[in-house]
Amino acid sequence: MNAKSPKKVSDEVCPVPPWEPRTLLKLAQYLAVSQAELSRLLGISYSTFRAWIGGRTQAPSARTIEHLRNFEKRIPELRKVALAKIAARQEKESRRASRLGKPWPVNRIRSFMHTWGMTQAEFAIFCDVSYDSVTSWSRGRRRLVRKQTAEHVEAAEHAARKRGFPTVGPNVKKNPWTALKTFAFTNRLMLHLGEIPDSLIGTFSIRAAEAAPRRFLKGKPTDRIIIRKSQHRQTLDVKVIFGKLTLNLTGTWQKLGGLDYLALTAPADDPRFFQGRAGCLTPGQTLLRLSLWSPLKSIPVRYLAAGR
Repeated sequence: MNAKSPKKVSDEVCPVPPWEPRTLLKLAQYLAVSQAELSRLLGISYSTFRAWIGGRTQAPSARTIEHLRNFEKRIPELRKVALAKIAARQEKESRRASRLGKPWPVNRIRSFMHTWGMTQAEFAIFCDVSYDSVTSWSRGRRRLVRKQTAEHVEAAEHAARKRGFPTVGPNVKKNPWTALKTFAFTNRLMLHLGEIPDSLIGTFSIRAAEAAPRRFLKGKPTDRIIIRKSQHRQTLDVKVIFGKLTLNLTGTWQKLGGLDYLALTAPADDPRFFQGRAGCLTPGQTLLRLSLWSPLKSIPVRYLAAGR
């Protein structure tokens, strides 16, 4: 025999009339209130309420009956309040269930950022969380980490190993852009730098790129980043052309840690990125720093671009 499926709270039928003792417990459940709260709503003492539940009832007075009938008219309104309370409680329980049961090691977080060459702001963009969350993780309050975020990071950790990225220790402090900048200036790729407009609208030539840590590539005249206004007011269309690689991304401004970043996203099902979190573009006075996070070796990690 098939077991009966549990009835949803929203499907429950209101017990009518509400003042009959046999229906009081069901009414308390229907309105998501305690017995004491229900007695106050009914306008009777808690001892009287308990007596009614126990079957020790007396004929209510005319005044009590009138009060209970007025209460019956309020039941639809109280039911809406009850549903809102139930939804809030379920959402809270869902959030609690979505958190990691065990703390996330701080060293793992720092090592991940150093391996991919991310700042805390970029890590916040990659995980789609607030900057304060990342600083909390770094200070040891790791129970705020969601299971979905942990799985997201685990996929990127696996991709870094597959791409041959050397694992960087949690206490190694090194600017990930230093090596690429040194390569670009040594090879005289940073000549004739133009001003970067505040709006970032324009075409910028890619001068150098880092395919993987310590593996650099020179930019060609056809390599560029094209940024245009989008149909949506809050976003920008970003096109990256580098050799045979062409990417069409969506940029959204975010202020993290007091600085402005252009968070880049792709469709969530794009296999070239992790759940659509494509990268980050950091504007400077004369340089654009573009970071792309991809499991594919064919997509470089870092790019240096300048005005044409």
